[in-house]
Amino acid sequence: MRRKSLVEKLGISPDMLNLSEWPIVDTNALDEVDSEKYQNRKRAVEMYLQDEATVSEISKVTGIEKKEITRFVERCLMVDQYGVILGFRALNPGLHLKSYERENLPKANASNYSGAFELLLEKFTDLRDCIDEKVLAKKKNVQNITYSVKYLHKHFIDKCKELGISVSQYPRNTEDQGRRSLERYVKKLKERHFGSYLAPI
Repeated sequence: MRRKSLVEKLGISPDMLNLSEWPIVDTNALDEVDSEKYQNRKRAVEMYLQDEATVSEISKVTGIEKKEITRFVERCLMVDQYGVILGFRALNPGLHLKSYERENLPKANASNYSGAFELLLEKFTDLRDCIDEKVLAKKKNVQNITYSVKYLHKHFIDKCKELGISVSQYPRNTEDQGRRSLERYVKKLKERHFGSYLAPI
């Protein structure tokens, strides 16, 4: 369950979770202390993604704090400037990573969709306004209307078509056409405006 939730949250393709193909670190280039840190982190990430134990159990085995375990997993699932997953390279002691910011929307059959929905709304502000308007009922003549996720997603896709986003472009080129990402965005939007929005879903 942990693995599934995290994968959905980050928009990671299951294909990227083949740990045997992840880039690794040459521990021969590390001193004894850093080598041990790396091996512990690597073991923690493996146990987490393979659902071999609870976070508490992983923490006891590796000596890594529970909150750090998830952070290391998320670092590993980031991609470099070439679109290649960082994998175990992200666990190299002393390595500093900037937050991943996607520059281009993913093409069909992309392996990583992290940050894609946020970039979509940045590129198409009319799309963001359309969603926000429905969820927050901004129009003066709209009061106490409940919009279902199904309705919101249909309206979302219709707006994408209106904006010229083709079936080969994100989000229409994904299996769920961005529905899960839309649901997560709506949930966060409602949380930020708790008590002030008029259209709960």
